[in-house]
This record gives sequence, structure tokens and C-alpha cells, in this order.
Amino acid sequence: MRKLEALATTHFVYRELQNRGQAGEQSLAVKKVRALKPHLSAAVIEHCHSSKAGIIGRLAAYLAGVRKIIFTVHGWGITPEQGRLERFFYTWAERLAGVLSTDVVCVSEADRERGLKERLAPAAKLKVIGQLVTQFEHIPFLKSEKMF
Repeated sequence: MRKLEALATTHFVYRELQNRGQAGEQSLAVKKVRALKPHLSAAVIEHCHSSKAGIIGRLAAYLAGVRKIIFTVHGWGITPEQGRLERFFYTWAERLAGVLSTDVVCVSEADRERGLKERLAPAAKLKVIGQLVTQFEHIPFLKSEKMF
């Protein structure tokens, strides 16, 4: 199996995880990581995003020996609507995954501040990358009134 195939396979592993319960997800992830481990260790970068897949993906990448593990935060997956036990579990899972990550990229300063406040990742790993397109007039096809 080539490196590219191994990386593409990890994407499909996460897709399979969406169709299982929590225990089934962990079991399947462990099986898939063990099968892919020889191929994944050659990978240079693993990029994850979304809360649940992000936690599983970062753990899998770490266990597989991937050297660069990047997580993009699009809002943290810990909410007041969750029960107390569920929030506790996801907070600690996120903290573990934050330690395993080499970089945690936040799409806003608010996400970074929350990550710091709740200690979801070490401060040195939390970085903000703001919006790269701030004005539509710089992109000709987006200036059209038909677009909006």
C-alpha cells in the first residue's frame, strides 16, 4: 500500500465510524489503526477537524507514529446542552487529544480563548488563523450581485 492510499483509507475509516455507536466506533478505530499502522507511520502530516472524529483521528495518528498532527477547531464540541458526565468525558478526551496534537489551529480568537480557559490544549499549541478573504471585491466572480 502506498502512502497516499493509506492516508485516503484513514478518511474512509472516519466515514465508517459515523454509522456506529460509541463503543463500536472505538473498537473499529483500534482495528483499522492496527491494520494501517505500518503505512501511517510513513505519513508526514495528519490533519483532523470536527470534535468526535478529531479526537479519534488524533489518537489514531499518534498511535501510528505520525510526526505532525494538526487539529482545526471550528468551535469546540463541548456544550452546555450536554449532560454533566458527557461534558466531563469530552473535556478530558479533548485535553488528551490536545496534548497529542503538534498544533491546534483555531478559526477565531474566541475559540483560542475558550481552549485556554478550559485547558483543552497547551497554550503554545493554540494558534489563530483568521479569515483569509475579508473583502469580496478582490475576487471578481464574487462581486456579482447574482451570487447573493
